[in-house]
Amino acid sequence: MTERARHRGPDGVGYHLSGNVGLGHRRLAIIDLTDGGSQPMHSGDGRFTISFNGEIYNYLEIRQQLQRRGYHFDTSSDTEVVLAAFAEWGADCVHQFNGMWAFAIHDRQRQLLFCSRDRFGVKPFYYIDSNRIFAFGSEIKQLVDLLPDRAANTEVLHTFLISGLTDYSEDTFFQDVRKLLPGHNLLVDLRRGEVACRQYYQVQATDLHSATPEEIERRFLELFGSSIELRLRSDVPVGVCLSGGLDSSAIAMLAAPRYERGSGQAFCAITAISTAPENNESRYAQQMVERAGLRWLSFTPTSDDFVKAMPDIAYHQDEPMLSPSPVMQYFVMRTARENGITVLLDGQGADETLLGYQYYFGMYLRNVCRERGIVAGLSALRSAVAQNTRLSYGSALKYILGIATPRLRYVRDRLAVPHLDSAPPLPQILRDHAASLSGLRRFQAQEISANTLPPLLRYEDRNSMAFGVETRLPFLDYRLVELCLGLSMDYKIRDGWTKWILRRCMTGTVPDAIVWRKDKIGFEAPDAAWMEAEESHLRRTILGSELVRSISDGTKLEDGFSSMTLRNRWRLYSLAMWSEQFGIGAVSKSHDQEVLKTANATIARSPLPEQNLA
Repeated sequence: MTERARHRGPDGVGYHLSGNVGLGHRRLAIIDLTDGGSQPMHSGDGRFTISFNGEIYNYLEIRQQLQRRGYHFDTSSDTEVVLAAFAEWGADCVHQFNGMWAFAIHDRQRQLLFCSRDRFGVKPFYYIDSNRIFAFGSEIKQLVDLLPDRAANTEVLHTFLISGLTDYSEDTFFQDVRKLLPGHNLLVDLRRGEVACRQYYQVQATDLHSATPEEIERRFLELFGSSIELRLRSDVPVGVCLSGGLDSSAIAMLAAPRYERGSGQAFCAITAISTAPENNESRYAQQMVERAGLRWLSFTPTSDDFVKAMPDIAYHQDEPMLSPSPVMQYFVMRTARENGITVLLDGQGADETLLGYQYYFGMYLRNVCRERGIVAGLSALRSAVAQNTRLSYGSALKYILGIATPRLRYVRDRLAVPHLDSAPPLPQILRDHAASLSGLRRFQAQEISANTLPPLLRYEDRNSMAFGVETRLPFLDYRLVELCLGLSMDYKIRDGWTKWILRRCMTGTVPDAIVWRKDKIGFEAPDAAWMEAEESHLRRTILGSELVRSISDGTKLEDGFSSMTLRNRWRLYSLAMWSEQFGIGAVSKSHDQEVLKTANATIARSPLPEQNLA
């Protein structure tokens, strides 16, 4: 199992075996490069042993707090701080952490295994829980050989192909493999073989009702700067993923001088450049390089690079991808490793916390109409279209209708895939998404915990760790997230401008051509060009897939391939590549129908006993 994760930890391997417990670890050395930072790590008294993936950015502050309580430390690693924090506070230690983590701690004395995943799920935790075994890992590929059969989760598969949704629940594309949800702990009673999960964190909002606009802007800048400062803590080189957009440019601008002061070296930025003019942002990245004095590395992947890399990408992702965009990210991470950069800052989370996506205008315009009337709504619509070159009146109307009518959206999406033999009932995630429109904070919490952010974090983690690169996400510092969710709508979308407070705070620092851009692109691949150039390869892969053909009407699939949308063609291709990499065969028709009949059934999980958390 550890060998399957060698790419995540190329700097060492370790094991802990005790009774019916085995912990393994592959090390990626970031903090304390000595052997003292190796894992699994044991507490001084030998009671606790940990295998830990991630970083606790405020470990120095927690360490000082624990030292005042009498704890002694033998290393300078954050791992030892996690162990001591657990010894002091038990399960409540996770509330002290500012960082990203997935870890398991073996308590020999009480014969328990305590596991935890960070608030937003930046770091992964997958597991199998059967009568025979409980096993967990950072990636699904570590677990597949423990399954009685490698089979697709039919409900997840169909929901992906129809609605384009992934990573929204504890289920995965693999039958019998689950994920520990963000903000959850998991406890294994090693004597009785019982497994229980409990949520320790829900997305919260800071109360800003009494704060003045000046105070709000100051607090935003302070927290953003503090988040970046903490994420620059490293004993290895740190750089930034630079797309040329506002989010990555803001990070680069604030991080560069801090990094140079601390290391004496120029801050490095890495860009994957699109060959398609409509989403080539290199001119903006160039402006940032010149403004911040960055060392710039770039790579321009071709369609041939795309096809050659896809088997490796499909293997590392563990599950199908919604679009080709993560392929661009893969090349950024590869470039970082080739140039000796082990840590990269990235901008994930800004769009979800500050309403940066185009389709958020649907929720925004509905709210404006409800709270201020139809005239104000029409004015807001005109401003939105004026400030966003990719938003039209027609697309805005589509967003307004689609976001609030899940059944209509599902019917539309189902009609777009006539080749599929069957479909699950309306997914609960679509109902939840529509229900979240009752309030801005509820809507954003749903986006962060289930809708948009989870798959992006999966792409980020697998692409980076495929090359032993750690990515850190300043916009997902929980203090900053909670502040952003406490902001009123006007601080997020104002006069048609998304992410207004970030634009306001970066004016005069980041070039105005970037701050006040009207053409939000995102980290996009030249999808159309790649898929057109490699159409014969895609067609051959899709039609030759045993899994795809087992859930499709073969005649409709072949006859309709040329008229299929690029989006749906990509989903089939990604599914076919996944099944090929992991040996997932055909779904039997009888099994498929039986699963879809019970798709909305839920599995009752036992509550975590309060006393076991002490």
